[in-house]
Amino acid sequence: MFCSQCGNEFPEGAAYCPMCGAPAPGTGKARYPGPSAEAGGTGYSDPHAGTGAGYTPPGQKPATMSSNDDYTKMGGWLLFFMVLTIIGSVMSIIEGISAATQLGRASGYLSALGLNGYSDFGALGTTFTIISAVLNLVLVYFVFTRKPVFLRFYQIIGFIGIAFSIIETFSVAGFVYGAGAVIGSLIGGIVFAVAILCLFTMYYCRSVRVRTYMDGTEHIKQAIFTIGITKEEKQLL
Repeated sequence: MFCSQCGNEFPEGAAYCPMCGAPAPGTGKARYPGPSAEAGGTGYSDPHAGTGAGYTPPGQKPATMSSNDDYTKMGGWLLFFMVLTIIGSVMSIIEGISAATQLGRASGYLSALGLNGYSDFGALGTTFTIISAVLNLVLVYFVFTRKPVFLRFYQIIGFIGIAFSIIETFSVAGFVYGAGAVIGSLIGGIVFAVAILCLFTMYYCRSVRVRTYMDGTEHIKQAIFTIGITKEEKQLL
């Protein structure tokens, strides 16, 4: 269990956070007004007793959350990313269905031009777009229901997307534009996809909000790979 105010992990049986003095969730207690020595805490003297959860103990970096923000609930950047994913996925499904309809109408024309291969690649791309959108909606479900497997699932989706981009680039770019267009398109697409995958993985690993919301670090343990987690931190997970 993590503190909703500073993100520090509560020692077993602690009624107050040993870092900031905030009460453990569900205890109904007020903020601890004096030195905190609960469950082996190092303790501190709070000269701002009663001023709320914004106090930062000596030697500790200021908490990034506001005093009225509860990290045990969906919010902040995590909520923003989930809403963005939902909107993007719904739009992708609509666009995919529309593209499939248009491709079906154009298939006869493409066949007459001898472009059956392009029609096949277009159908494959449209199918993947819809499947990817559905998988992203499943990811959102895992996050909202606090399933630790969400990070591993996200990484699997990312790897599938990168693999498909490589296949599509070699197939479509080579078929339509020639071999010269393949290398540039391939490098740009892969670099972008890998960068996005790594940035979100680092956020999900390092974010205090995500750790508090998921009530632990089990999602990090289940991840295929981690970023921003030191060897010492991994041993403590």
